[in-house]
Amino acid sequence: AEGGGVVLEGGIPVYRVSLGEGRLKVPEGAEVLLLAKGSHVELAGVVLKGRALGANLEGDGLLGLDLALSGGNLEAGLFLRDGEHRLEVRAGNAELRFLPGSDLEVEAQVRLGGLEVAGPWRQVAAHGGRRWSLGEGKAKLGARVAMGNLELEA
Repeated sequence: AEGGGVVLEGGIPVYRVSLGEGRLKVPEGAEVLLLAKGSHVELAGVVLKGRALGANLEGDGLLGLDLALSGGNLEAGLFLRDGEHRLEVRAGNAELRFLPGSDLEVEAQVRLGGLEVAGPWRQVAAHGGRRWSLGEGKAKLGARVAMGNLELEA
């Protein structure tokens, strides 16, 4: 690990990075719990979980997402085929590109900001939010943005 430290908490590697840039090499498909503050972090081929404050995150081929982002940005390519996933953005922007073969349903809510959806999505009837589906919708992603923009691209 560069720019941060890794500790095991409950058998899960926790990567902490503050005020800088971080690089961490882990096996593909590993679950990474990220606690980032004022930093720039790039990840690839992992399940990303955690919190980021004032951080810019870039993901390539992420296999899962459970993230709370405050005052930062997320740009990620995701390959989601099953399971429950979550993204909460308090203030910031999220640009999510779903890779070919992704099979999911997205429920998106944006309070103050914009929502942009591009690609072969099917809009699905929803109560209290907007929902789009790719494939059969096996994976579920709840994406909520309080203040900022959300882009969904397939």
